[in-house]
Amino acid sequence: MSSYAGVDLFGSGPNKMTVQPEAFVNKFSGYAGLNGLEALLMGGRGRRINITGQLKAVTVAALETIIANIEAYRRLGPATLIDNDAVPWPYVVLDRFTINDHKKYTSVGVFVQYQIEAVQLL
Repeated sequence: MSSYAGVDLFGSGPNKMTVQPEAFVNKFSGYAGLNGLEALLMGGRGRRINITGQLKAVTVAALETIIANIEAYRRLGPATLIDNDAVPWPYVVLDRFTINDHKKYTSVGVFVQYQIEAVQLL
């Protein structure tokens, strides 16, 4: 089961987590009198993790509580994210959180689509 900072933030509905390789920045420079280029490794820029899925609740008020909890944990700072395969990713910050404006109502409750862009600080 997935979790963030030990709390099941995404478990109200199905979710998918996509972990990208760590991003690095290189700087290539050329100088007068130098054949070719010089390559400077500028360091890592973290690992992007995309979390998408549905948030489900019995009532709209309960759904808004789930959304408020995710927003509160975004302010927490780095914490450990455990993905759907039980792999821990330490030092993850929940960066962008967007929800679809259209709530869908069913006989079992209400749900909304969401996306979170997280970054693992390395």
